[in-house]
Amino acid sequence: MTIAIGFKCQNGIVLCTDSMESDGVTKREAIKIWAYQVAHDWGIAVASAGESDLADSFTSALPEVLGKGDYDRAAVLAKLRQAISHTRRSYPNSDLAMLIGIFNRLWYPYAELFRVMPGSVHLGPVQRHQSIGIAANLTNFLCSQLYNWGMTVEEAIRLGVFAIARAKEHVDGCGGPTMVLTYTEKDEFWRGENTEKLEEELNARGFRAAMEHYWESHNPPLKHRFPDHGDGGSTIEIECDKEESA
Repeated sequence: MTIAIGFKCQNGIVLCTDSMESDGVTKREAIKIWAYQVAHDWGIAVASAGESDLADSFTSALPEVLGKGDYDRAAVLAKLRQAISHTRRSYPNSDLAMLIGIFNRLWYPYAELFRVMPGSVHLGPVQRHQSIGIAANLTNFLCSQLYNWGMTVEEAIRLGVFAIARAKEHVDGCGGPTMVLTYTEKDEFWRGENTEKLEEELNARGFRAAMEHYWESHNPPLKHRFPDHGDGGSTIEIECDKEESA
């Protein structure tokens, strides 16, 4: 399994994944995000969670399935459902889940995001954000607290990188470089984003410091100090209110 997050923004779509695959014994890096320019005015991208080999098999067949014609929403969704159904029948025990982004520059809506959950062939519309994979509970919570309806693609990139970084720190099975694809109304195709510097900026130390500041500011009787010894551990000194300690 893995972690993938998709965002529907006011000016486009963001897809994010980690890049580690594990079978419980060995680990390896795997590309779990894919994009294809179907025709001049529209294209598709898939972020997967599950077996990367199966995801590769599914996406490698999509160009032939979708063809090269003009964008027809009903026909495209029907072809995708048929392709997903074929994959489910061929691999009935698979846990493959996907986030599928589609853009077209001909008519509204110009960009849509769909989720496909394990075992399902339903293309569920995503109106805000969606996480899939082993760390979905954690990243869905983080995104639910920080996402807003006016969020832009630029902001969602940061939120996706931040959420996946926390998943890689705390959830076994998530790891490797974070991969991001975006599409905005000004783009002609999906665009990859470099996330290395951004992940360094949105690090665990800063996140923890922000949580500690929140906790201290909402607990006035107590003064908490969490010295960082550089070894992942900490000590807590608590200074109680005089009346309470009496």
